[in-house]
Amino acid sequence: MFTTGAVNGTYATHCLVDQSTLHQLPQEVSFEAGAALGTAAMAAYRSLFIRGEACPGDAVLVHGATGGVGVVCVQLARAHGMKVVGTADDEKGVELLKRLGCSGAFIHHKEGYFEGVRSSGPFDVIIECLANINLGKDLEVVAKNGRVVIVGSRGKVQIDPRDAMIREADVRGMFLTLQTPRQRDEAVSCLLQHLVQGTLKPVITEIFDLKDAPAAHQRVVAPNIHGKVLLRPKL
Repeated sequence: MFTTGAVNGTYATHCLVDQSTLHQLPQEVSFEAGAALGTAAMAAYRSLFIRGEACPGDAVLVHGATGGVGVVCVQLARAHGMKVVGTADDEKGVELLKRLGCSGAFIHHKEGYFEGVRSSGPFDVIIECLANINLGKDLEVVAKNGRVVIVGSRGKVQIDPRDAMIREADVRGMFLTLQTPRQRDEAVSCLLQHLVQGTLKPVITEIFDLKDAPAAHQRVVAPNIHGKVLLRPKL
């Protein structure tokens, strides 16, 4: 079994959950793979399909594609017949994104990288994991009637609203706790289906023992992280 929400937190060997948030983990899926989903995978599904309204054939840009949310977004988009371009921290991240099926992958702190992104667009959906840095650029490459979904931001940003006006583009926020029970169950069903089919393969960076949770937190915010960091409780 696994849970999509706990009453008293999950940094423990046992936790209290509502029965409606309990789901069966398929036998084909390891506990590590199941643990690598959680919030990040649910956020990826909501960003791409609920807020982004992504459809087969769409062109998708994932800014910050090697993080926990980004990796799942890339795999779900590819599994649903979308063209995907992603940005990464380093060459290792670029290689990962190409293995996951991205048609283009760029290092986002490399000078001139955005020209490569621009030449790969425009994009029907943009999944934005660092809006305070990238939102202005996103509005330059979003397609007409496109959607920019803000998954993460670490501050304020200045944009030119005309870039959105001339494309009639939407900028949409995503906040996972606002999902309805029906949307939650829909997301879980889709994610489990792709896990069993092998079209979704969680990427795990490192696994820490529960007692080393502070070190795990430091690893999460460090640069060049690819996929998920896990905690392993000892029963």
